[in-house]
Amino acid sequence: MEFLGGRDDVVSLMQGADLLLHPARSDAGAAVLLEALAQALPVLTTSACGHAPHIAAARAGVVLEEPFQQASLNRALLRALDGVYRADCRENARRYTQNLDLYSLHRVAAQWLEDVLSTQPRRQHG
Repeated sequence: MEFLGGRDDVVSLMQGADLLLHPARSDAGAAVLLEALAQALPVLTTSACGHAPHIAAARAGVVLEEPFQQASLNRALLRALDGVYRADCRENARRYTQNLDLYSLHRVAAQWLEDVLSTQPRRQHG
């Protein structure tokens, strides 16, 4: 295996793809799912991915439930072969991202943490 490093053409690659297949066993963030949503790329992922709820809420693909079952992945892949289904997923992703600010989620989370921490009583160490 060879690590190729960062790429500056990810948007072009996503725009030319039919599907993002991300069946991770564990991925707390999975920012690639948000990138796919922003590019209206249908997604097939697992519920173990941190941003999988956005895929489900957008109806922009399939989120496989845990525990992983190969038969479920196979069925989802067959469904993704349908061009009408993929077109629906793309349109759903476009609508979803028009109403959601995907780019400031990290700032919102950081602000929330700062607000919570600032209201906590300070402990005296002695």
